[in-house]
Amino acid sequence: MLVLTPLLLVVLGGLVGGIMGAVGLLANLAIARRQLSSGVKVAAMIGVIVVAFVVVYVIAIVLYASTHKT
Repeated sequence: MLVLTPLLLVVLGGLVGGIMGAVGLLANLAIARRQLSSGVKVAAMIGVIVVAFVVVYVIAIVLYASTHKT
């Protein structure tokens, strides 16, 4: 289930969210295939999800700030 969680970014971020969601999905698939303990896999996948969400929000803030000058 954690592998697919980054795809939620499509709903929140449109094209940018979709791209980051796909990157996060691929990263989580790579983590899932590695020979690691379950705890390490879960922690790494959650880290990928958090980083993907943060990147989408940073891009959104930058785009908003660049288009809404005061």
